Amino acid sequence: MKNADELGKFISDHRDDFNSDLPPDKIWDRIERRLRSVGQESSRERGINMSPLPRLGKRWISAAAVLLLCISLAAFVRTYQVRQQITDTVIPSGLQQAQAYYENRIAMQIDRIKSFESMHQNKADTSLWQLFGRRDEEYNRIRRALQENPGNAHVRAAFVEYYRSRLSILDQIEQRMETTDASEKAVSSEQRQ
Repeated sequence: MKNADELGKFISDHRDDFNSDLPPDKIWDRIERRLRSVGQESSRERGINMSPLPRLGKRWISAAAVLLLCISLAAFVRTYQVRQQITDTVIPSGLQQAQAYYENRIAMQIDRIKSFESMHQNKADTSLWQLFGRRDEEYNRIRRALQENPGNAHVRAAFVEYYRSRLSILDQIEQRMETTDASEKAVSSEQRQ
């Protein structure tokens, strides 16, 4: 116990000496060199070269990584484009012709309704026919069914019926606008008499 007390007293009396003295830099350099030589010897024994990459080598690796990323991005974009082309060509040629025919007829019908509305300044609600310029969920559902099974006769019939129903509705709108216009003309002619 006496030795421990003497050691504690010595440490507390000379605390500043313990905290202020640092080993010289030469000692740290010597320790670092020894660690490197021991590390190199053990890596040579294992056949591993532990030398750090030179700055030029790091740049080449970075350039190769960027090039690899660019190639990967280009491959991804190309794959997406090919998938899109496959999706676009899923509709058989006969149905593509029918689609073009009905879309042309629908566009002409919409143009006639627009011109009728502008000529007669009809106050009728035409918000319904404006929807016909867009493809809706039903079209997307039929298109997906065509992609899954392009040879199915029921799906093909539903595809054609989709366009026929849209054309029929536009015909009804046009007829209603014409009858409304005719009745307005009849009322105005009666009022003149």
